[in-house]
Formats: sequence, structure tokens, C-alpha cells
Amino acid sequence: MGSLIALIHASPWSRELPAALGLASISALYLLGVARLWRHAGIGRGLRGWQVGCFVAAIVTLIVALLSPIAAISEQLLSIHMIQHMLLMIVAAPLLAAASPILAVAWALPTGWRIALARAWARVRPRPRLSWQPVFAWLSFALVLWIWHIPALYQAAVRHPRIHDLQHLAFFGSACLYWRVMFEPIGRVRLSPAAAVVHVFTTSLHGMLLGVLIALSPRLWYPVYQRSAGRWGLTAIEDQQIAGFIMWMPVCGVYAVIAVVMLAVWLHRAERAGEGGAER
Repeated sequence: MGSLIALIHASPWSRELPAALGLASISALYLLGVARLWRHAGIGRGLRGWQVGCFVAAIVTLIVALLSPIAAISEQLLSIHMIQHMLLMIVAAPLLAAASPILAVAWALPTGWRIALARAWARVRPRPRLSWQPVFAWLSFALVLWIWHIPALYQAAVRHPRIHDLQHLAFFGSACLYWRVMFEPIGRVRLSPAAAVVHVFTTSLHGMLLGVLIALSPRLWYPVYQRSAGRWGLTAIEDQQIAGFIMWMPVCGVYAVIAVVMLAVWLHRAERAGEGGAER
């Protein structure tokens, strides 16, 4: 493990200009929008300080996932590729959802554009939108996760940069939609803590199943890593087992922690409601 960490430190950072420009642009728009909103409404109004902190943490996580040596090594080791995907899906995505980026970016726009956007939003908001529904968010997240781990598609993403970009976009987009229904503070449709527990727990179950299948499989799922894994002192099957265990245990542990927190919030609210009813 020590030698692997040393090699990661020695590996170069990615020079993917589109990713770097994209992260820089969204960061500039978000921070400009927050500055304008707080100047208009007061510091901490509309967007809280902790939300800005979540945004900064999300951007840092995206930089680590997409531009650090992790991005280069992910093309050679399945286990590092798995870490990269988990950073996108269960770290950066929920942080970004909690940061309410759409509100901040809207305030970064010129006043006329912002007013027109608000009017357009008011016209379409009452209409039901499939993408706002928690069941759709859960289902799309599950389908994206399983479909992109089909060996043919996964290996195509490793071999072809454009397909790889599409894979990352699918993972990150479906994850943002999935976490939005729990963590978006101003979301139109947001799950209650009780429903969020079910939302997260069921996701952890199918994620754990995929991790178990990858970790315990006697055959190689992704032969594309067969040659490159040896450069890191691993056989391809060992690399696959590590990747499966990463999805199985640490990742499902994160889901479990989030479910416990949601359950605690739910019980706390129920207790306070009970005390309020008793007083009345």
C-alpha cells in the first residue's frame, strides 16, 4: 500500500483542459452569485455559509477525482477507477446538491436574465416533472450504476476518452439527481427523513450486491486491466477484488452512516412533535 501511495504522489496531474475550465467556470459563477445574493439580502440569507462550504468541498473533491494523479492511474487500475467513481457519486454529488448551485448561478446572471428565468420557472414549476420524483431519481441512479459496470461498456470507457467522459457524466449526473431529493434545501420535492432512510438503505443493498459480485467473482470481469495491473505489483484478479471490496464495504458504510443520521433526525422530529402535542 505504501508503494502505491508513493507512486500516486509521483504520478503527474491531468492536463484535461475542458474539465479544468468547467470547474473554474462553475466556481466563478457560484461565488459571484453568492456575493450578489448576500449583497442584496444580507450575509447568510438565501444561501447559508455551510452551503458555500459544501460547494468548496465538492469542487475540491472533483479536482481530486478528475485532475489529480488518481485520474491517470484509474486507466491502469480498476481499484483506483472505483475510488474515482465513488468520489464523484457519494462525495462530490451530495455536497453539490446541498450547496444549491442553481440558485447561486441564477444570481450570477444579469438582472434581466435572472428575472426572465424566474418567470419561466414560475410557469413550469406547478407542472409535475418526472426528474423531480424520488422514485425516478432512485431508479436512474441504480440503472446507471449497473449498466455502466457491464464489462463491454466499462472497458469501452477505459479505451475511449469520449465514452469515458460520457460514463463520468452519467455517474455524476444521476448521483446529483439522487442526492438532490434529500439534501437540496430549497428543492420542490424533498424526501422526509423517514423516506430518505429507505431511499439510502435500498441503494446500499444493490450497491453492496454489485460489490460482492465483483469482489468474489472467480473470473476477470475487465480484461482491459490485465496488463497494466502488473505494473503496480498486482494481478488483474487481485485488482478486481480490491475494487469490489471498495464498493462493498467502505462505500456501503457511507450509505449506512447517512441512513443512521436520517433516522436520528426523523426520531428527533417525531419526539419534538410528540412533546408539542402534549403541551397543547
